Amino acid sequence: MALASYRISAPFEISGGYRDTRASSADGIQDAARYQQVSLREMYHLSRRTTLHTLQAYQHASEQTPGAPSSL
Repeated sequence: MALASYRISAPFEISGGYRDTRASSADGIQDAARYQQVSLREMYHLSRRTTLHTLQAYQHASEQTPGAPSSL
């Protein structure tokens, strides 16, 4: 997992992250599951108590998981 954050100005801040998760090869599956996620977060501080917060994320899953039907 990697995460980076940058304060552009006093009220505005952005962050980005990447996560790569891999399952172990179990139950005879040769191509274990893999999940990759990229995210971007923006924060705008209107005051000490009020912050606008947005988050965007994209996740990609591939290969097989235990119990999933095998492809023909």
